[in-house]
Amino acid sequence: MLALNDAYASGGARGGFYQIEREAALDVQLARSSVDGTEFIFDVQGHFVNPTGAWLKRLPPSAKPDRCRSCATSGVAKRRNSSFC
Repeated sequence: MLALNDAYASGGARGGFYQIEREAALDVQLARSSVDGTEFIFDVQGHFVNPTGAWLKRLPPSAKPDRCRSCATSGVAKRRNSSFC
């Protein structure tokens, strides 16, 4: 949180920030007490990636999603003329 505060400030961002003491970076109890609370956090952010995007072509085979690896090893992508893999 402190690193995010510093990054936003160095980029000229103004507005919201995490209110946490610098000492919390070195003191576990202080860090915990700074963020402990009774709030319920529900993460609803979405990450959208084009599953047929050009990014797949730049990946080594071992880094491709499972679906791509199975296509590549079975030849499905070539038979279907698919650009997925």
